[in-house]
Amino acid sequence: MQIRWTAVRFLLLLMVAAIRANLDGFGSCGPYECRLSNPICRCESFCQEFSQRCWKNPSGCHCARGYARDERGHCVPLILCP
Repeated sequence: MQIRWTAVRFLLLLMVAAIRANLDGFGSCGPYECRLSNPICRCESFCQEFSQRCWKNPSGCHCARGYARDERGHCVPLILCP
């Protein structure tokens, strides 16, 4: 029983570390995405609102310049936004 709880704790620790790494921007970005830590990638466009949001302390990934996030969460060329 003690070994089982040790294994469960270890797995939980690994899961928390993986989630924090993704939130902190250490995971890989998807197609047409770039790291928010990149100075030219601090703003992201959205198709639904056709707006742009910028962050002072960015982390993670967002759509590269010339692309916008669609309703499914994918980065698409701006000309494909409805």
